[in-house]
Amino acid sequence: MLQLVKRVQDASCSNLSMDWLKPYMRKHRCSAGEVVFRKGDVAEQMFHTVTGRYRLVEIGSDIGPGEVIGELGFLSPENRRTQTFECAE
Repeated sequence: MLQLVKRVQDASCSNLSMDWLKPYMRKHRCSAGEVVFRKGDVAEQMFHTVTGRYRLVEIGSDIGPGEVIGELGFLSPENRRTQTFECAE
């Protein structure tokens, strides 16, 4: 149990950079008003925002640069999107 607690503490203090994922990524440019994915769509990708501003429509939450979006779709029943994600600017 003490080893597990130590590992959790170490992980929580580690570098949370997404740089290790860059070799697996590709750029996707979008324009204001473009819907990147809709609630209910099959989740096949997740996104790391680099610039701009985005919105999770159903909950009215703004998403800025540096966020990871779309990973929950991989964990949801039938791998479906739980929110609509659109480019705001």
